[in-house]
Amino acid sequence: MSRAEFDDRADATHGEVTSEDVFETAYDEAMSFARHASAKSEGRTHLVFGVILLAGAAIGFACAIRFNVGQFSMHLMTTLPMLLAIGLIWKGRLASSNPLRVDIDSAGITLVTATDSVRHLWSDVGMATVTDVLYTKNRRLALFDPQAKKLAVIGDAITDFQLLTELVQHYVAQTQPDTSEQLRLKKARRMALLTGAAGLFLGFAGVSLFWKAQNDERGRNLLVERGVVGEGKILRHFTAPNGVTRRVEYEVTGDNGQTATHNVEVETLEWELLEHAPTVPIKYVPAEPEFAQLLAGEVRDSTDLGTREGWLMLILGGAMSLFMLGVSAMQWTGWDYGTDPNTGQLGWRRIGT
Repeated sequence: MSRAEFDDRADATHGEVTSEDVFETAYDEAMSFARHASAKSEGRTHLVFGVILLAGAAIGFACAIRFNVGQFSMHLMTTLPMLLAIGLIWKGRLASSNPLRVDIDSAGITLVTATDSVRHLWSDVGMATVTDVLYTKNRRLALFDPQAKKLAVIGDAITDFQLLTELVQHYVAQTQPDTSEQLRLKKARRMALLTGAAGLFLGFAGVSLFWKAQNDERGRNLLVERGVVGEGKILRHFTAPNGVTRRVEYEVTGDNGQTATHNVEVETLEWELLEHAPTVPIKYVPAEPEFAQLLAGEVRDSTDLGTREGWLMLILGGAMSLFMLGVSAMQWTGWDYGTDPNTGQLGWRRIGT
């Protein structure tokens, strides 16, 4: 029986009984939900394409190292296919492992597979949550025992999945309302701790990048104002692991006896000229030898940030940190910000519903 059949029943009463009234009485009936016929083949297809994307990401990573591509190109070649692969593999695994049929009655739920069937009484189910599948638009229903141990996972490759979730959550809420709420709050607070930690990390990252940008700018100014020409002792003359980037590592000694080590990328021609040289011409700040640069041939590090970029990182990191800390506070009370499975709209909703 499906929601449409409930609506037909309601229509047959000429409005004397609404579809919601019929739905409430249907809780006492045994119902079956079958897996979509195409779910298994679709699951295998997703798994195959996921593995192909994983291989593509690995090849992209190797190419990015070998040919020294830019950050944006590297993410297109590695990060993007990796995220897509994770989503496809997760989705394929869930679809392939879905039970063939789910039977529900007032006593419990039965999961029927190709080899056996597993029955769980409602008294054995402490909580039922609905969550989004990572990096996809799919959802899954998870059942937990009263000790929060996972009993089963049912993907949305089931007919009338929304009705199934409503029935399961209704029975669980009726049978063990206190246990379900306690487990839901426990799960919400675990999520809150993770979200809060991520928010603090983003805030720390924003502050750190801002400080680095300010320090880099200060170093550039000091080299202009107080920099002197000198020699740096070459410690290593080598090629980076990507087989392309030429680098030199040198040591600078300041007036106060302090030393600083610099590892920089060098243009190919200059690098070849330094192959057997013991020192390299540099410009440095005697009082602060951590600020230095080659007189010729040094390639600016792509991670060096200007003042504008530093402020941008601080603002973005701070905004994201405050948002995630706010979400963490709401999660601590059992609420989360996300897409409502019924309306598809963003907003606050109870975790697991």
